[in-house]
Amino acid sequence: YNIHKIIKLITDDGDFFEIKPRFARNIVVGFARVGGKPVGIVANQPMIIGGAIDVDAADKAAHFINLCDAFNIPLVFLGD
Repeated sequence: YNIHKIIKLITDDGDFFEIKPRFARNIVVGFARVGGKPVGIVANQPMIIGGAIDVDAADKAAHFINLCDAFNIPLVFLGD
């Protein structure tokens, strides 16, 4: 399945701003609003190599998590 469809279902108005969508496509990171509050979303993408986390995906997720931590943005993790 495509994790973007799940993200669209849980976010306000289905809006999602993905960060680096072409790099390490087996993980999806970005910003959205849930209940009117901004959140960072980190989710593995089962459509790309089964959602397995490789070195590039781990690096992408770690940088995004650090960015959210720096600005006190809560995180939502979606894992398969």
